[in-house]
Amino acid sequence: MKYTIIIFLLTLISPVFAQSTIKGKVTDAKTGEPILFGTVVVYQDGELIRGTETDFDGNYQIDSLATGMYDIEAAYTGYTASRITGVLAKEAEVVTLDITIQEGLLPSCVVKSINIPIIEQDAFQSGQIYNKDQIRRFGN
Repeated sequence: MKYTIIIFLLTLISPVFAQSTIKGKVTDAKTGEPILFGTVVVYQDGELIRGTETDFDGNYQIDSLATGMYDIEAAYTGYTASRITGVLAKEAEVVTLDITIQEGLLPSCVVKSINIPIIEQDAFQSGQIYNKDQIRRFGN
């Protein structure tokens, strides 16, 4: 009975110890300077699994990953995101993956203006009530 309990507990605990870790450093491709507070995310089969931020030295660490293939993406405002595909994380292994990202252009944005004034000064109606859909249409 005593050994049965021990074996049962070991089977519950063993998957926790079988987890993998991916760590590394994110740097600027041109200068080699560390990227402070950059974002590093882990994808598996196109689905976001986990993410973290880099520290003051550009280092990151993502723990508790199950064995498998992952895509790692590093990004920072004003830089082009860099994705590394096919990173194999094995059981109870630490994978070191340094990533460089380079400055890039920010995506363009479209600025819309309100075509219809929300409040009409010359309107003869008083106390009109608008729902959220009507208010949303004012901006289009």
